[in-house]
Amino acid sequence: DRLKESEERYRSVVEYSHEGIVIVDARFRIVFANSVVERMSGYHAQYLVGKDFREFLTKKSLLVVSRRYRLRQKGILVPLKYPVEIICKDGSIKLCEVSSTAFKDSKGKVYTIVHLLDVTEKEMAEKRIRLLTSQIEKFSRISADILTIEDKKELFSKMCNAIVEISDFDRVLIFVFTSSPPYKEMCGHQGYSKGEIEQFLNIGFRKEDYLKIFQKGIQLGEQSSYIPRTMKYVLKNMDIEMVRTEHSEGGKLWYKEDNLFIALKNKREDIIGFVLLGVIRNEVVPTDDVIRPLEIFANHISQIIQLRRIEEERERVQKFLAQSEKMRALGEVASGVAHDFNNLLSTILGRTQLLLNKVGKSGLEEDLKIIEKAAFDGTETIRRIQNFTRLTGNDEGSPVDIRQVVEDSIIFSKGRWKDEARKVGKKIMFHTNYEGRYLVRGREGELREVFTNILFNAIDAMPEGGNVYINVRPWGRFVEVSIRDDGIGMDKETLDRVFEPFLLPRAKEDLDLG
Repeated sequence: DRLKESEERYRSVVEYSHEGIVIVDARFRIVFANSVVERMSGYHAQYLVGKDFREFLTKKSLLVVSRRYRLRQKGILVPLKYPVEIICKDGSIKLCEVSSTAFKDSKGKVYTIVHLLDVTEKEMAEKRIRLLTSQIEKFSRISADILTIEDKKELFSKMCNAIVEISDFDRVLIFVFTSSPPYKEMCGHQGYSKGEIEQFLNIGFRKEDYLKIFQKGIQLGEQSSYIPRTMKYVLKNMDIEMVRTEHSEGGKLWYKEDNLFIALKNKREDIIGFVLLGVIRNEVVPTDDVIRPLEIFANHISQIIQLRRIEEERERVQKFLAQSEKMRALGEVASGVAHDFNNLLSTILGRTQLLLNKVGKSGLEEDLKIIEKAAFDGTETIRRIQNFTRLTGNDEGSPVDIRQVVEDSIIFSKGRWKDEARKVGKKIMFHTNYEGRYLVRGREGELREVFTNILFNAIDAMPEGGNVYINVRPWGRFVEVSIRDDGIGMDKETLDRVFEPFLLPRAKEDLDLG
């Protein structure tokens, strides 16, 4: 009875052990396998008994086991524990930690008790940690390297390349929110087609629309949102519940149409943009630990964006201060010039008005009225010259018929585009399109001067002749006046300075305002 109880206790210990236990004879034949081995391998114990233990080892592990067996036979000590790979019934490979002990039975036969501990998940987790740690280190090194890149396009190109090279994603877009349409700026991209990029740019979503994606999408990581069939949802504004339904039907599979949104945040945790990722190589929805290195890199991107904005603002302020000093110095000179010029205009205006009283309704009246109007505009120009050093204007003005102002400007410039052009054998044609007659608040003389100068610039920029197109149309609560010509355009230096007072380009060819 005691022997029977002892055997039962031994069998219970073996069966309920958390390790797999196999007993093999001197020829590696399995004589016993517990239930843990059954669950681990997928084979029933009855099938395993009588089989060569080595049949269930990978080639690499077979070499290891055979070598250790020969060393042990020679009396050489070998480590008590070592890893082997077991081939399961379903063909999968499991990594096990093996420890073995040899013993003899009552008849002197040698057997070996083999303990198998499944460490597959542990090894996979450690491997994953090593991979993610490596990714974080690589992203950190790249973040440090790209800080010194000044060219914006090159900077974001390297960011996108880093994401594709280091992570499991093949496609990336980086967007930063803006206050005007299309309400976002694409800073960098890789892997997306031109058509897909245009789709995203033309969506017209505002910042608050994208915030809904982060609020209602499938949350991953700390600041990421997964949207299955993204383009269907974004373009058609499909209900988010439908998105979740599709996700549950698709399970853990990642489809080509799926995308991951990672928020770019500032120090106040406000979202200032996002990184869009698509096409993951293993075609499986990523887990939080997979996304973590990308979120860390996204935070680095946010910091770089904010640093660049601070630098751009600093440069803007410096230019503003330099311009202010320039305006102050120029104002001192302009004040004296304006005084003398004002005296001359007073004489011209006075004489013109005297002539108007004398000529009556003769043919000269129309020409004299044009001279008078130009003189009045000239006095308005003098007023602005005397006050131009004020860097902020006021809202003074009165209702102005903008169409009439444009037509006046065409008449004012007639001597240049018709009479002078005809003398040198060139032809300049004006094409006007007025969608209505609109009143705007402003200073009529200033507006007429602006349009006249633009037309003069357009004429000078077309040495061989050409066309000038003028379009007046409503634009919300404003009125848009667009002027386009066939001229040669402006160089970058002139374009950067185009709104400076009294800017005089070096040559007439530089005067075009497009």
